Amino acid sequence: MITECPHLTSFNISLPPSNALIYNDECTLCFDTEKDEGGIDVCLTCYNGGCTSSERQHGMIHHVKTNHPLSVNIHKVLKQVIVDSNKNGDDERAAKITKLEIIETDPKDDENKKYDTIARIRCYTCGLLDESYKLPEIATKGIIVSGLSASKKSEVSSWTDKVLECEHMYLVDNKNTGNPISQVSEKHCKLCDKDENLWMCLECGSIGCGRKQYDGSGGNNHAIEHFNETGHKASVKLGTIEPNGTADVYCYICDENRMDPFLAKHLSDIGIQVETQKKTEKGMSELELEQNLKLDFSMVTEDGKMLEPVSGSGLTGLRNLGNSCYLSAAVQCVYDLPSFKSRYEKGTTDHYLECTHDLPPKCLTCQLYKLGDGLWSGRYQNAPENSTGNKESWNLGNSSKTQYGIQPRMFKDIISKNNEEFSQMRQQDSFEFLQFMSKQISLSEKKNGKRGNDDPTKVFDFEAEQRLLCTNCQCVRYSKQLTSSITLPIPKIPEQENSKLVSIKDCFDELCRDEIIEDYNCPNCKTKTIAKKTLRFASFPKVLVVQTNRFELVDWVPTKINTLLDVPSNDKINLEKYRGTGIQENERPMPEDEGRTESTDYIYEQVDSEKLQSLTETGFPEDWCKYALLETGNDSTEMAMNYLMENIDRLSGPAPQPTQRNTRINTEMDVDPSLITMLCDMGFTPAQSKRALKETDNDMERAVDWLFSHPEITGEEIEDSNNNEGSCLGSDETENVGVSDKTAEYKLASFISHKGNSIHSGHYVSHVKKKIEGEGIENENEYWVLFNDDHVVKQPHPATDSGYVYILKLC
Repeated sequence: MITECPHLTSFNISLPPSNALIYNDECTLCFDTEKDEGGIDVCLTCYNGGCTSSERQHGMIHHVKTNHPLSVNIHKVLKQVIVDSNKNGDDERAAKITKLEIIETDPKDDENKKYDTIARIRCYTCGLLDESYKLPEIATKGIIVSGLSASKKSEVSSWTDKVLECEHMYLVDNKNTGNPISQVSEKHCKLCDKDENLWMCLECGSIGCGRKQYDGSGGNNHAIEHFNETGHKASVKLGTIEPNGTADVYCYICDENRMDPFLAKHLSDIGIQVETQKKTEKGMSELELEQNLKLDFSMVTEDGKMLEPVSGSGLTGLRNLGNSCYLSAAVQCVYDLPSFKSRYEKGTTDHYLECTHDLPPKCLTCQLYKLGDGLWSGRYQNAPENSTGNKESWNLGNSSKTQYGIQPRMFKDIISKNNEEFSQMRQQDSFEFLQFMSKQISLSEKKNGKRGNDDPTKVFDFEAEQRLLCTNCQCVRYSKQLTSSITLPIPKIPEQENSKLVSIKDCFDELCRDEIIEDYNCPNCKTKTIAKKTLRFASFPKVLVVQTNRFELVDWVPTKINTLLDVPSNDKINLEKYRGTGIQENERPMPEDEGRTESTDYIYEQVDSEKLQSLTETGFPEDWCKYALLETGNDSTEMAMNYLMENIDRLSGPAPQPTQRNTRINTEMDVDPSLITMLCDMGFTPAQSKRALKETDNDMERAVDWLFSHPEITGEEIEDSNNNEGSCLGSDETENVGVSDKTAEYKLASFISHKGNSIHSGHYVSHVKKKIEGEGIENENEYWVLFNDDHVVKQPHPATDSGYVYILKLC
């Protein structure tokens, strides 16, 4: 049979390049693996992995698209193991992960112990599948045995801690230090009796304890107090110094962990030889991982019963990739929405055959389809038999026939590509990721051209209305702004009243109350007076995303607000009282300021929303955050933060009115015609493209991001900014944003909760209201389901009072 296939004799099977991504453990269009029936076909031309399922046949579809003839079929079959009843099964338990690292090991050490690998050659052109053909040793070694899979390479890369160098390490001066060896041997802070988490100054050898934590644990701040007193720039954490010259080093000027390329010399100058050192304590990243592993939402009800695991369509968990709970929580909420299901439930094959990317992992839309199939098909979440809910019984290793949850590695890789924060394995903010994910999906849909109108994130969009009233002359100015979420203020309750509930409507009242602006220069009455600014909904979204502002700045440190909110889990929430009215017949419109080419609202429209979010979360007033961003060129959060710190004595009053000089708009700037053409190919108009490139100094990537942040801008505003009459909207494109003719009644559809004191650590879970056919006990078969990474359980009484992000659906 082999001789009848001409492709085997003409095809040159060679060792894959060292940088090749080999998809030999999971299909790139679904979550079938090499351990499923039929295994995975790895293309010998481009190393794509395709499943052999009779229903999906993604290996065949890849051949149809590419015409690549040959694949190697890899199928791993669980070995039959004879268990010795005299041995204690506890010896076989896997070691608990305690280090924030990925250790590359020979796959033989793991896989070959548990599985037999069957490799067969497949020619799709000839219809050949034969295991008698002996693959060249070079291909066997490079693809099957020792070829590190694409997912494992991604994992190793993601976990690499990108600690940067800084110029301050070049300025460390320790020429006149004494010998601190005696202090090191004593191993305690020089100002207190703390003997853990000790930091030694690299300039003078002084040893101090670490920072005090929110819960009272940790040190007494003596290391940082030493920096405040002496200005000595850097310190090293004792117990983390290794013979290779690495250690945890902190730069107090950067206020970050930094790499010291001269660490061995700096230590030698103060009497310590790195060659003799041995690591005895955990580093900062290891401690962070350990803390996150401890933070786990209870899987037990109030009466001590284990929560019941559930499985089936829409009840599939996402396995933690390492600090990826923020992603899992956001994905579970948005993929429960009808707009996402109707868009990505079917059509994988049609899209892939038309896809312009050479491989599915390089296309976000392909991975959105794959994720939808994984979550909704029900194939990948089979509850263990006789499960008691105990974590151990949910372990994949306990059963070869039980696959619990999916690993969204390819989705995370493509959606976070080139993003410094989300591409790493550090904990991130779930709300920020939800916003980032929505923006990336919108961009992907726009690139899809004819399917661009199917953008599922449009259900989040609505118009916010801002009314400005001069209390002296009673003139008003109305402006509208397109947005996709709101942030609710939360009052802080004293500790002794922590059990007190605050109604979510009280938070809406606070959001929409009149804001007093003192020393307002009214363009109508020409006096410095008091103005009132009020926020309302000009329209309501089909799905309202509500972030609660659970973090405040205490001594310049973001601290969590644990106030409990009264948010109904089943009843309607009526927001009609917060609907805007627009200018009324008895109101006089406020004229534009003399000498200004743009309205205040239009200039503020230029502020980067993500940078503004980062600044306001630190506790600074929003108007000053906007002004600081404009003053510093709207480019850097750090520069804006420095500006606020330098002008902190002015923050008690209102921010100055922005002017054209604050913005980076340059109407005379030359725009690269080739970049305009590229943006037009994506579906934008020439005017929009030109405007975006002027806003972003001809930066293509930023221009695309700007366009999706400002879909209402037509591009004509530069030539005639007065057409908007003081509104940051004015294009007909936004007339149908949100819903205007329906009563604003919402019901809670899902919510994201955070456990932990810091927004950059802790643990996220999501609760989603599901309809489970034939099993419901209330509200038309609706259940609340808790998604805790790959744990999926019924939750009879969800803690809606401690949510961080709430997803409300219009009734």
